[in-house]
Amino acid sequence: SDLDLEELACNAHLPDLYCDMQFILALQEASLDDRIGLSGDALECLHNPPRRQPEFGNADIEYGVSLFLTLEHSLEDAFHKTCAATLILHWVKKIINDLLGVTSIIKDMCIDSYVAFVSPYAELDECPICQKP
Repeated sequence: SDLDLEELACNAHLPDLYCDMQFILALQEASLDDRIGLSGDALECLHNPPRRQPEFGNADIEYGVSLFLTLEHSLEDAFHKTCAATLILHWVKKIINDLLGVTSIIKDMCIDSYVAFVSPYAELDECPICQKP
């Protein structure tokens, strides 16, 4: 017999468990076309990713992309301080997007990164854990 997730969600009495079940149900219904932020070229590129090696055509651009990817988990400020003045962050991101078809989806998060304001938290103005915006 299959597990009835809807019934489990309805029977979840603990707030954390109920919230977890809401995320599970949202994931079960998720699709690339669910309007979470991907549209147009970004969605098309996800369905049909580039099949060629990127060609930068310029050593400065190649350096900027390499630097950005190296620092991808660092603060963006580190990129600005390290990169040559002519290579602006949004320009490099656009180049990466154009070459690889990668785009970002911006969603609000708790200032302390406890939760993202999506799915059951989509309508919240403050974090349910720390009560900060």
